[in-house]
Amino acid sequence: MLYLKNSKEIGEALEATGVLKDKILVDVGCGSGGLMQAVKDKGVTVKGIELYESAVAKCAEKGLDVTHADAGQVGVSLPVGDVYLLDVNDPAWMSNVLLKIPAGTTVIFGQYRVGSEAAKFVEAQVKLRPTKTTRKILVMSDGLEVLTIIER
Repeated sequence: MLYLKNSKEIGEALEATGVLKDKILVDVGCGSGGLMQAVKDKGVTVKGIELYESAVAKCAEKGLDVTHADAGQVGVSLPVGDVYLLDVNDPAWMSNVLLKIPAGTTVIFGQYRVGSEAAKFVEAQVKLRPTKTTRKILVMSDGLEVLTIIER
């Protein structure tokens, strides 16, 4: 089990998986951009989308490319990328966002407490039967345990 304490360690762990190599990471619900900055410092191209204007302003101060919008709302498009990170504890919101992510795209679910509604939602996504519309999923849970990529 790998426990990660901060955005820098999370960025290093993601880099070690190879999932971000030569990819564009879109952090959906990126907050003030800590993780975006950490992976950007490793040479990864990053984009974000964030609901809170104050967080978007902090991202702008760091020179991060962040769109101010609610990604879970109907009619809101996500930035274009190869890998999407969802680290928000709202299953209904995550479900709306997943509908906007193209099939075949890698999705990373972030930090969720075991037994929480968000964790149950993520577990259900991982256990889906393979179809053309499901995605590659990397799950970090339980203190950010980095698990293998599951191809669906």
